[in-house]
Amino acid sequence: MVIQVYMRFLFFIKFLLLCCLVFGQKNVRVQWDTTFLSQEQYHILKEEFGQHKKLPAGYEKVALHALSFFPELKNNRIHFKVRANGAPASSRPAWGSLFRSAGKRTYMVFINGGKDSSRFGSIFRNASDAAQAGVLGHELCHVVNFSKETSFGLMGMGVAHVSKNYMDRFEFYTDSLAIAHGLGNYQKSWAAIFDKLFANSGMENPFKSKSTPTGERYMSVATIDVYMKKMGYQ
Repeated sequence: MVIQVYMRFLFFIKFLLLCCLVFGQKNVRVQWDTTFLSQEQYHILKEEFGQHKKLPAGYEKVALHALSFFPELKNNRIHFKVRANGAPASSRPAWGSLFRSAGKRTYMVFINGGKDSSRFGSIFRNASDAAQAGVLGHELCHVVNFSKETSFGLMGMGVAHVSKNYMDRFEFYTDSLAIAHGLGNYQKSWAAIFDKLFANSGMENPFKSKSTPTGERYMSVATIDVYMKKMGYQ
């Protein structure tokens, strides 16, 4: 109970600070496709944002593009790993570095690059470059949050993950942080996949929430539009 109250208060403070930083700013970031990235541009991006990073095979360009929105992560060690199962994308500190100081940790970003036969693999694999950058940006926002925590803070976050209400607020806040980093249009590309999936299949959205302002764990396209407007993005 104490942990849940503390985490709820922490989320409120973080969200308040986020709003103060970005409200009133005018920013425009266009959609993007890896086909427009020349080898020279790729090497420039890699030189600036690829240090201390292990890029994912087959998704190097999109990962670098997502990283370019996070200059604060330039010196962090981040390993992207493609696997054939699990969620479309996820992230966590590497187990072996959990008790190291934030600057010496390694952070893992997992990508499900499975084929159509897997449960989630085709979603990331078949998504547009913009959508892939959107979800990787979301995961990098998690890394930003992880990098600000002590080892005991990370363990507290891990314990709090058993709470659905905590996870709803955690992911909703992360989407808002991605928008604040300029990834709103990319987030919309990713969210549109699931908006369409739920609308066309008749499936009920499993990520409905009673703990977030809009009743969603992950923002829909319409919600992202609202928050982009609030934050001064077009």
